[in-house]
Amino acid sequence: MPPTTRSSPTSINARIEAPAAIEANANTTNVNLTLLAALQQVQVAIAPPTPIDSQSMYFATSGPQRPRLTARQMELLHLYKSDLCKLQYHIAYSMDSSIAYELFDLAMSSEAALFGTLTLTALYKIRLRGGGPSDSQSEEMVEVHGFFERVSTELAQKTQPSMLDSGDAMAALHVVSAVLFEGGTNAEWDQYLDIAKSYIAQHPVVNMRSWNSSPSGDRLSSAMTTTMDKTTQFIIKTVAWFDVIGSVTMRRQAFFLDTYRELFGRQGGAAMERIMGCNEKVLLAIAETAALAAWRREEENKGSLNIMSLAQKGVKIDEILSFTGPQYNGSGFEDDLGDMSEAQMEQERQARTVRLVSNVFRAAGRLYLHTVVSGCNPEVQDIKTAVQATVDAFKVLEASDFDRSLVFPITLAGCMTDNKEHRAYLEGRLLKLGFKGQAVGNSSSCLQLMYQVWKKRDRRLMGSRIVDWIDTMHDLGWSLLLV
Repeated sequence: MPPTTRSSPTSINARIEAPAAIEANANTTNVNLTLLAALQQVQVAIAPPTPIDSQSMYFATSGPQRPRLTARQMELLHLYKSDLCKLQYHIAYSMDSSIAYELFDLAMSSEAALFGTLTLTALYKIRLRGGGPSDSQSEEMVEVHGFFERVSTELAQKTQPSMLDSGDAMAALHVVSAVLFEGGTNAEWDQYLDIAKSYIAQHPVVNMRSWNSSPSGDRLSSAMTTTMDKTTQFIIKTVAWFDVIGSVTMRRQAFFLDTYRELFGRQGGAAMERIMGCNEKVLLAIAETAALAAWRREEENKGSLNIMSLAQKGVKIDEILSFTGPQYNGSGFEDDLGDMSEAQMEQERQARTVRLVSNVFRAAGRLYLHTVVSGCNPEVQDIKTAVQATVDAFKVLEASDFDRSLVFPITLAGCMTDNKEHRAYLEGRLLKLGFKGQAVGNSSSCLQLMYQVWKKRDRRLMGSRIVDWIDTMHDLGWSLLLV
């Protein structure tokens, strides 16, 4: 029997009429055997297959239209809440573990979020035992296919952006994570990120409709805390993070750049550090740098690049990075604990670790800016200094699961150094994530990209040693999302 066909991510996305600029960003690169390609090869009907554990005893509790859940499905949902959520969003979970319960509750109230969660968690179990797309006919992969078909069906029914809700957006983000769990080398993640963008584009905080009622200096704190629930805040901030970091490797302007300029252009309020560890002003600087990179490439292609204008734009972005406050050095931790309880001490440790993570992003943001202004030349002194600052920021931060959120700084610094000690150190940070970190993330792909850049540059014994790391990635046919 030939493989049953299904709606591809591209066709799903086409039926959701996203804003034109989002559609223009869609990447239609053909890919090899990936998660979604493997699912296409599974020889089952579109309807979900009988679960591995068909002992049906549970019902979702949010209404009469909710599907009956099996013991197997409940097992996967609880695995997500107890284990996978912490891995997927490590910093957010470390700062507030209730996010796992929030996303669990969302899965119990939204069919799209439910089957997005089940898709991701079932795939997680396969990856932990070393399985992958080559197991496309296995019973477990058939199960993943069934869950994924339900996500696809739910999202395909939303023919207008106004029909999307938070459950749909979270389902799309779960599929983004599933693509990353498979190495994340193709642009499938971008197609699903577009769906989440379409949802948050309608929110008053993002489209700025709600701001007229708030004093200028208090717009952000008012908008982000009083007009939405915790889950919606999380979704908006996560999409913002993915939008900005995705704009780096796709070499384009972040879709919500104008909103970021308003939200992050003044001190405080967004608390982005609590989601991904990156200060909002640093995130704004990265977004501005990505836009600058897109502008530079466009001007180069037209043969009209004005170097003075490029430098002036770079100076303005550097000024944003200079207003991120003093750098935290991690000292004095034990002296400040006082009479804290063990739980309070652990919370304070996590908060301080996040501040150290923020230091890494700040150093990497400046490095990224220098690569755009000066080119990917490791001999440029500003780039050497920025690489050293990034490595120094890492050395203050003990290697841990937090490094899963730092693949962008590690990959960028690794690609931009010829220093053998720096290369070995940054390579080691990714390798220390171990089997679990590499099985369910894109750290292996990041390592391969670093190796490819080093190989190219080390072959150039004479002349220019400029090797553009993003061009190298695209030459491999990759479109990594470095989160």
